[in-house]
Amino acid sequence: KAAQTPHNGNPASQSPACLGIENGSILDVLEDNNRAVVFFFPADGLERQDDLLYRILGSGHSVGLLAEGSTLAATRQLLEEGGRTLERVGYTRTTLAMVPESQRSALEAEGWVCWDETVSAIPEAGAGASSHANAVIRAIPSRSQRAYITLDAGSESARVLPTLLTRLEARSYAVSVPLETRL
Repeated sequence: KAAQTPHNGNPASQSPACLGIENGSILDVLEDNNRAVVFFFPADGLERQDDLLYRILGSGHSVGLLAEGSTLAATRQLLEEGGRTLERVGYTRTTLAMVPESQRSALEAEGWVCWDETVSAIPEAGAGASSHANAVIRAIPSRSQRAYITLDAGSESARVLPTLLTRLEARSYAVSVPLETRL
């Protein structure tokens, strides 16, 4: 997933945030391109991902919690449990959360910083990297001060990400990690 802000009137800051990781390939691509992103982990899956979590945090990426409870109370419980697990396993805290849109305002009032996707950039299998990158850029509203782009962390995203980053930079987008206070 990515955050975008304008530079001299043009969109300027983009940073992918990734959901789950199939393998380390997306981390390798991000390291090769000297980019950091936010990875959202299912709140109930952190314990099983400790080695991956250490690599992500050690590489300068941020971590948020993915919690999709059927009710606000269920989502709140997932976030609380995920937060405790993140503190215990990753020795860090987060207020970043990806939650159902209908629950965002209530959770934001409680101090959570909720992901507000502008564009889904999750590629379809076999999508051409150039075509996909161009489609993502066209989907960003032209007058946006900031855009949040969502990718998954699968092999297809890893394959198209270098082209997407190159195209964003060619169009004067500056890629940066969304900060918890800026979402």
